[in-house]
Amino acid sequence: MDNLANSFSALQNSQLRKKQFVFFKYSKIIWNVCTVLYVEGFIQGFEKKNKHIIVYLKYFQDEPVLHKILKISLQGRRVYIKNKIISGEASTGTKVLPVKKGLGIRILSTSKGVMCDRDARFFEIGGEILCEVF
Repeated sequence: MDNLANSFSALQNSQLRKKQFVFFKYSKIIWNVCTVLYVEGFIQGFEKKNKHIIVYLKYFQDEPVLHKILKISLQGRRVYIKNKIISGEASTGTKVLPVKKGLGIRILSTSKGVMCDRDARFFEIGGEILCEVF
């Protein structure tokens, strides 16, 4: 089972049902993804209790801030961005387009840890694309 994909589904379903919080079984990757979601303003907060992570969901004018979270890298098909990104272009020459015209983010697992695509471009590092959030 893919715990990260299950967490994304639970997060999205909880937002659609207007829940205030959601529980996840603790894992380091989920904790790091929650950190990025918090820093980027998609969730209100999160904390660790025993062996669980409690994520407090965020709403604006009674609508969820996090509309969709799509898992990009799958267990059988990994997706990477090359490590030399210069002004939005990967070293292969393919254009790395922003998510939803800049309103969303990609979360990457890099050699420097889990971060959003904007930070990865700044540090000129690549990695595995975990998900797109908007």
